[in-house]
Amino acid sequence: MYPTLPAPARPEWSFLWLQAPLRSLRYSICQQHRCRISLALALLLLFALLLTFVYAAPGYLAMKLVNPLQSLHLAGSEHQAAEHRAAEHHAASGAKP
Repeated sequence: MYPTLPAPARPEWSFLWLQAPLRSLRYSICQQHRCRISLALALLLLFALLLTFVYAAPGYLAMKLVNPLQSLHLAGSEHQAAEHRAAEHHAASGAKP
């Protein structure tokens, strides 16, 4: 009774960009501006590193001003110095180790 139209002859991938919008953005934007996007990401990373340095530097500089020789001490050096003094004392008393 009602007229019917034949199914349209279109490729299967014609509406794929509706199903995967991020993929369509990748092909439309990234292909044209790949160099600019890479440069912007590199500058953003460099700026983040610089910002981190500026944020942390005053604390490290203040620690250096308060105790400038702190970085020269090795872990456990006080324990090694105590053992060395005990060995010298033991040797000075004439006892065998």
